[in-house]
Amino acid sequence: MATAVTHFAPPALTFTFAEPVTNSLSPRKIQEIKDLPKFNAHCHLGGEIPIEIIKKHGDKEQKRELKEGLAIVAKCKDYKKAFFIFPLIARVINTHEILKKATIMTCERLKADNNKLVLMRTGLKPIEGKSLRDYLDTVLEGIREASSPDFLVLLMLSLKRSSTAETAKETVDLALEYRSRGVLGIDISDISTDGDIRNIMPQLEIAKEGNLKIAVHMGELPNETDQMLIIKKLSPDFIDHGVLLCPDAASWIRENKIPVTVCLTSSLTLEMHPVNKAHPWIEQQDIGEHPIDLGTDDATVFGNITLSNELIRLTNDWGYERVVAIAKKSFERAKQLFGSYP
Repeated sequence: MATAVTHFAPPALTFTFAEPVTNSLSPRKIQEIKDLPKFNAHCHLGGEIPIEIIKKHGDKEQKRELKEGLAIVAKCKDYKKAFFIFPLIARVINTHEILKKATIMTCERLKADNNKLVLMRTGLKPIEGKSLRDYLDTVLEGIREASSPDFLVLLMLSLKRSSTAETAKETVDLALEYRSRGVLGIDISDISTDGDIRNIMPQLEIAKEGNLKIAVHMGELPNETDQMLIIKKLSPDFIDHGVLLCPDAASWIRENKIPVTVCLTSSLTLEMHPVNKAHPWIEQQDIGEHPIDLGTDDATVFGNITLSNELIRLTNDWGYERVVAIAKKSFERAKQLFGSYP
């Protein structure tokens, strides 16, 4: 349970699109960035659910805890401590009816920011005494209802390094079974130093052999010890964050042109890199040298950000023309990679 915070005021539970501070762009250029068709390469359903859902379905205590929790995340600058917020959200998303509404509203918010193609991640949970399959069916039904000819969401099913072999097997089996319904692959996320990924590696290797895509949160903490193990065993298709990589991992990612998903706000908020430094894959790479895609990560948790906000923020490091170019390259590359997109 979150503890009360008295030394700063928690944010109001309101839903607004945050506007990043920028001194260089005209209103016209800001609008042009918002109007770009976008590929959101990295967002988690649990951290993207709009605040309206919490306001409508949470009880007084749940809303108080989440309000204080969001304030703590905004101030804590501590990667591990930030994860306490997700169980608070999950306590509200405790029925399949609410889960479906939350999925639809999340998709609608993404559409409102002109996201056209989205890689959404979600762990499967047994709510209301129902199965992981039921949870997946509900999420996919919400995505289906929100989809349109120019808006496609592909799902990555999330596992933790600390997941049990049983959970990993069930999740991978469902991912393989549901590929034709929009499940793209497996996402390895949560705290990157908790658990021993070797315990679920056999199931992950089955996923890879079954041609599921593998996305790995890697380089979030400096003391990760499994980076090269994961690379050698799984050859991941996407690297998420990739801020604090060992030299061998960074070299492999570069040499193999593995796309890196960059989440500017979350990496800065949790101080994966110094606030006076650009994200390393932004700082070191020029457009065309390495595939880079942007994502919102957990938009609600990190201040109701949007992908447009992230691109506008990036202009402070790269300038308007280069940011527009990377957004267009990312979108076109995603359309080619996920050939079912119109």
